[in-house]
Amino acid sequence: MRPNRKLVRKLYKLCYKALKDDLGINAASNSKHKNMIKPLIYISINNASAESLKYTKGFPSPDTLLRRLESLNLSHVVDALNSANRIILTGHARDGMKMAIDFTEEPYYGKLDMYVTRSKYKSGTYTFHTFATISVVGKDEKEKLTLYSLPMLDTKEDIVKKLLENA
Repeated sequence: MRPNRKLVRKLYKLCYKALKDDLGINAASNSKHKNMIKPLIYISINNASAESLKYTKGFPSPDTLLRRLESLNLSHVVDALNSANRIILTGHARDGMKMAIDFTEEPYYGKLDMYVTRSKYKSGTYTFHTFATISVVGKDEKEKLTLYSLPMLDTKEDIVKKLLENA
């Protein structure tokens, strides 16, 4: 499926506007990089890393971006991203879209916390970060857009309800 360039530009502008107002990433007064939203969108669209920014003219260094991100309140960021998702997806969803809910376990080897679950031994560990996602899927696996993700802190039934409400 070839992306519709006009639609991509429109969604980019919607995303930029929603995040610019809500996310609240402030550049340092002496910084030549006043815009921290564009690099984040670039990373997301291109499935890139912050390290790839050092090769992109006009973007801040990965360390600069990381310092700005570390200064943000995590719950505020989650709320801003969810709000941006709602703005972007409103009016762009189509009837008859195929939706998929996936439950994923990522092996985890660190200290236990509330987001770590235990499961059957796999990849050298019994502990995992387990999360659920709801996605719009196209004709093949390459055409997939994840709309919402949640850590598995509730029952599967509660998680599915939350995913459907937020998607």
